[in-house]
Amino acid sequence: MITIPQRLLEDDLVRVLLSDGQSHLLQKSMRVAVTDRKAYLALPVLNLVRSGRQVIRDYDGRTWYLEAGEVAFLPRGLYTLNDLLPDSGAYESLLFFMAPKTIHAFLNQIDWRPKAVDPEAPRFFKAKLNAPLRLFYEQLPTLARAMQGESGAYLQLKIQEVLHLLNQHEQGAAFRQALLHMDLNPKRNLPQFMQNHFHHAFTLEDYAALTGRSLSTFRRDFKRYFQVSPHHWLRQERMGKARQLLLEQEELRIYETAHAVGYENVSHFIKAFKQVYGQTPGEWRTQQ
Repeated sequence: MITIPQRLLEDDLVRVLLSDGQSHLLQKSMRVAVTDRKAYLALPVLNLVRSGRQVIRDYDGRTWYLEAGEVAFLPRGLYTLNDLLPDSGAYESLLFFMAPKTIHAFLNQIDWRPKAVDPEAPRFFKAKLNAPLRLFYEQLPTLARAMQGESGAYLQLKIQEVLHLLNQHEQGAAFRQALLHMDLNPKRNLPQFMQNHFHHAFTLEDYAALTGRSLSTFRRDFKRYFQVSPHHWLRQERMGKARQLLLEQEELRIYETAHAVGYENVSHFIKAFKQVYGQTPGEWRTQQ
């Protein structure tokens, strides 16, 4: 599973403008469209689309659209599929990845205490740039490059500044509620999630994180629900799905079938299939 921002920090298309090792300001630019890019957010992020468009889909079936000139707050723990779409030029975005303690410091500064945290409040916040935010983001790349020598300290100043500007936005109340939900780590319905997502190339650690559990709790809950180990259940479900695909889609190649049921290594898929059915996928298909 691709973890963000770690993967972005190693991406040639991403420029690190400011960083203190825990929080980061990144500039992403690309001229070729990218679709269905999977990403797991390890930190809350403020994402401004400067040019192009972005489509964000999560695994609960929700879809959000970001146009140029819109900024969004996404919580930690969100697993998404992203489409990055240049419009007659480049796709470009500026991303503030913020350590949770930085957000807590801001909430303490404004001394805002809601009467109650609304559990139904949207975790996803989006707003169009107003005049102060537009000026802030226009100047930000130039100022960040000029302050490389004080990267960490200056980054914290700019994070606090943009948080205050969003707090004063006409949608400030919704923004504050979103900050309270900076961690999207609900304890999901385990049987339902596994039935819907067994075919993805996730590790057990990935499944644990995505269902809001530690690895040990995930193993324990899984055994209680399914009466078998996660490894055994995943293999059986994936092989059953593979057999269905091989039977119903004759044009599908073996490596395509492997990828469709969560196996990135084709030889591992063939070995697992033979362990379950006593034949390789190719042998099994020819006898049907």
